[in-house]
Amino acid sequence: LTPPTVSIDELSPDVSAPTPVRTDADSFSALAEDADSGIEPASYEFAVSRYDGTVWTPWQFTTAEFTSLVVGEELDGLFRTYVTVRNRAGLTGVSQTVYYLLDRELPQRPTNVSFLSDTGALNNDGLTRQSQPTFYWDAASDVVSEVAGYWYSIDNPTPSEGGAFTTETVAAVSLSGDGEHTFYVQALDAAGNVSAVNVTRLTLDTAPPTVTGTTPTVSSTLGSGPLVIDVDFSEVMDQSSLSAGNVELSGPGVGSASVNGVKGIDQNTAR
Repeated sequence: LTPPTVSIDELSPDVSAPTPVRTDADSFSALAEDADSGIEPASYEFAVSRYDGTVWTPWQFTTAEFTSLVVGEELDGLFRTYVTVRNRAGLTGVSQTVYYLLDRELPQRPTNVSFLSDTGALNNDGLTRQSQPTFYWDAASDVVSEVAGYWYSIDNPTPSEGGAFTTETVAAVSLSGDGEHTFYVQALDAAGNVSAVNVTRLTLDTAPPTVTGTTPTVSSTLGSGPLVIDVDFSEVMDQSSLSAGNVELSGPGVGSASVNGVKGIDQNTAR
């Protein structure tokens, strides 16, 4: 007779310098097979030990009726385990020792998200005329394991579901049309945990403003002397975009009239 063969699912084998599986699950399963006499019921014994930073703790043994065990450690960290199983003939099989890094902590979310394609009057006003902006952010951190990369998306509040993935801290996106859009990014750690989402809003505006009216109107008869003219535009204007140098008068009777300067802009009206 031969003892049963035992294996542990989804965990790495014991090697001289083990690279542990990183996981956010505190349970694992074992599978035993015996072609001759079969497996004895309730004979799965799980041995678990934790590395406390200096030494391994003593083995803790748990007998399970089924082939899976909820480890239920209170602390995350590096663990090792093996399983023994008996067949109906009384022979015992032992699995290899496997190592896993239990990480149930969420990574920190990315911070300082910005996009260099901000072409508005201010560098941080969230306005752009570029339909394919590039976003940047500071790298996230993870207490137990390590950050594996980042999920990101445009106008999708759950980037880990349907978004794109990158291992870098930069991403180029495409905006679907003029108007407000939202960029979402979250970190993924090596155990599969995802962080909270960082939300950044921006507005795409690819249409130039148009003049919608003037006061006095274009057809008005104007007298001599200084005259204040209000010009209404189709949208809010940038204060720095108008000056005496880019405003001119034309038409019959203008003569030697000149523009002395732009007094200011109030929302979408220039004076």
